[in-house]
Amino acid sequence: MTVQRVLGASWTSFSWIWNYLPQTLCIDEFKSMRSALGKMSFIIVDGGKKGLLENCRLRSLFEHYQRFSYQARSHVKYIVMD
Repeated sequence: MTVQRVLGASWTSFSWIWNYLPQTLCIDEFKSMRSALGKMSFIIVDGGKKGLLENCRLRSLFEHYQRFSYQARSHVKYIVMD
């Protein structure tokens, strides 16, 4: 509930910048609420910005990062995930 409350409070001011990704991406999964598309969701931290993917399937991650430009994706050196 704390994660949902924090993300909900900052969600209105959040928007992805599709032509930039930091060198390090941090991804964590958590148990979703019933309103989410999947049972588990991902929290993504891209350079201090937080985002939420409601489904933790590989296809969802692939589709999300394909929206970024090739130059942005090639800038990433590390992916941190537990």
